[in-house]
Formats: sequence, C-alpha cells, structure tokens
Amino acid sequence: MLNSKNHGVTMLELVVTIAIVGILASLAVPAFDNQIKDSKLISNTNLVVGAFNMARSEAINRGAQVRVNGIANGWAKLPTLLLEKF
Repeated sequence: MLNSKNHGVTMLELVVTIAIVGILASLAVPAFDNQIKDSKLISNTNLVVGAFNMARSEAINRGAQVRVNGIANGWAKLPTLLLEKF
C-alpha cells in the first residue's frame, strides 16, 4: 500500500524521464528534417510540372509554340513562371 506522505516524484525519476524524452527527441528530429526536405522537393516538382502542363495547354489554345522561363534565381526558389510566344 502506498504511503500517504509520498505525493511527488523524486529527483532521480525526473532526471531519468527527461533523459529518455531527450533521447527520443534526438532520434525523431532527423526523420522530420528528411520529411520536410522531401515535401519541399515534391512541391517544387509539382510546380514545374504544372508550369509545363500550363505551357502545353496555352500552346494548344494559341496554336503556337510557348516557352516556359524560370525567373526567380534560375529555378532555385519557387519560380515565377512566364509564358512567352515565340
């Protein structure tokens, strides 16, 4: 039976719990970092694919060739896309 005087946790229990949480967090952070990088890559890939699909659609609508240019930092960041008729 529990002693009625014990209502808290000991310093050792607290230190062990914090250590375990810290170890688990250090294992989880790299996995989240890779997931964020993969998500950004997929998002940017979809942006470029969407630009090419839009260029194809515009070329069909206009009956002419259309070029897609990445303006912002040479596609390094989210590009501003420009459709040009040439």
